[in-house]
Amino acid sequence: MNSYQETLYRHLESYKASRLGVDKPGLFRHKGVDIEYGHILPVELKWLNLLEPFRAEIKAYLDAHPCVRLAKRGLADHDLERRSSMILMSV
Repeated sequence: MNSYQETLYRHLESYKASRLGVDKPGLFRHKGVDIEYGHILPVELKWLNLLEPFRAEIKAYLDAHPCVRLAKRGLADHDLERRSSMILMSV
């Protein structure tokens, strides 16, 4: 792993603990094997990926419109590293 990637992961892990209050690692599934990573949110806390000022409104909208869901283009939606790619998708 290169130093930029290591620095990024350390920063995200620190952010997750200090700003989101989450110390539990999240899981990343690779070739059928779950691997724990400190920079990934646990699945049950995936809503913390949404920016706080918009979180309740987006959650309410999704609850009211079951044909729309959050999508991550095949990525784990609790992965802090990739959360900027989160989109709304109609199903």
